[in-house]
Amino acid sequence: MDSEDTIMASEELKAQGNAKYKEKDYNGAVGLYTEALGVDSGNASLYLNRAAAYLMLLQYKEASEDCNKAISIDAKLPKAYFRLGTALKGLGQINEAITSIDSGLLLDPLNTTAASEKNNLLLIIQQLNRAETFLQQKQYRQALIQIDSLLSNLGSNIYKLNMMKLRTLVELHRPEEALNLSNIIIRTANAGDIDLLKLRAQSLYLLNDMQNAIKHLQQAMRADPDNTELRLFLRKIKEMEEQKEIGNNAFKSGNYQDAINAWTSCVQIDTKNYSYNSKLFCNRANALMKLRRPEEAVRDCDRAINADQTYVKAYLRRAEAHYSIGTKESLTKCISDYEKLDELVSEREESELKGVNVRSKIKQAKIALKRASRKNLYNILGVRPDADDDEIKKAYRKMALKFHPDKQAGKSEPEAKEAVAKFKEIGEAYEILSDAEKRSRYDQGVEVEDIENPHASSGGHGHSTGGIDPNILFEMFMRQQGGGGGGMRFQHG
Repeated sequence: MDSEDTIMASEELKAQGNAKYKEKDYNGAVGLYTEALGVDSGNASLYLNRAAAYLMLLQYKEASEDCNKAISIDAKLPKAYFRLGTALKGLGQINEAITSIDSGLLLDPLNTTAASEKNNLLLIIQQLNRAETFLQQKQYRQALIQIDSLLSNLGSNIYKLNMMKLRTLVELHRPEEALNLSNIIIRTANAGDIDLLKLRAQSLYLLNDMQNAIKHLQQAMRADPDNTELRLFLRKIKEMEEQKEIGNNAFKSGNYQDAINAWTSCVQIDTKNYSYNSKLFCNRANALMKLRRPEEAVRDCDRAINADQTYVKAYLRRAEAHYSIGTKESLTKCISDYEKLDELVSEREESELKGVNVRSKIKQAKIALKRASRKNLYNILGVRPDADDDEIKKAYRKMALKFHPDKQAGKSEPEAKEAVAKFKEIGEAYEILSDAEKRSRYDQGVEVEDIENPHASSGGHGHSTGGIDPNILFEMFMRQQGGGGGGMRFQHG
């Protein structure tokens, strides 16, 4: 094909490409421009036209390459520099884009569109500098506002900006968003991108996916085995997992204080991993409840819930701890926690509370609250509502010995009478709480006076049947304990 035929064929293909471009068939346009370049590779305008189609396809790298080829053919084409500036802007290379536009303005100084675009890029440089300053100052919320604005202006595929946003999301403890963004970045990132692998590891770490976080760090360290930051991060995760497992094993073995100590050590390794530590606080609360330390358990549950407002198990444990404390204030909080729990569970398809009837628990707590303003047998013995049989026996023995009438020698008559009344009250409390059936009825809200009445219901009022003589009850108890009655007799009439 001679040169004239070549030019005609090239122009025909170019015209067809232009038609496809106008029809917004940019892939078709690229194909035709490419075909035209196959017969006329020295045609700068063909490269510029193909660059324009690439820009519409957001293929900025290919567009910049075509602009550079056009410039190498004809360095006096201002359009080539302006179009290259657009491509470089799309790649996030703002300073280079400004330089390219400046080169074009030297050739076409009256081009107001290009001048306006340069001013816009200068403003972008200022905004980018502000974002980087906010990051350096750890003002991550302000940084994110600037970065989102830049991404909106420049497009969402700019690696540098996306990496800045990824780091910001990690620092703001928004790991779900961070991981989703990293999944987008990784599609076009270089294999073995250490910074990306580290930020993905941090996201997984904040999501408590420790095993995958470890895998990402190990992959990054294969590319950079001398990286101290990666090595220390990996060591921290392994140490945390080790301490957590020590606590888990201690708890399973019934060594609750050892479990508490291990979980406490684990929390202290990284006090800012709120999600991970919330689970540890909830576990520690469980161990504290086993040791009958409900006030401390409440504080740990508070910490867990502060980190996760939807943490079902933490609400359950806190409700149980409040119930165990048993004061009016605690029981009111117990009811509130159970009601929140009922709300959370009803919103989920699968309940995390196997075997727990929340509404029954609410009813039980309301009964306890009502009872708290009346005679409270647990308070009389100085035990919590969840006390076991041994605790009730120990408390009764201690209280009965203290207030037994034979122990009141030397007391004034009013003091002696008060001790007699207290002794009777203690005996009544023990008689009911030491009997599983009576205790169950009492816990369901049946009044003390109605315990012997099988037809009495919660909150009902009947007539007391009298119960066992407190002196006889005490002697029976002492004989069962192998201690005898100690020679003490209580005559009453």
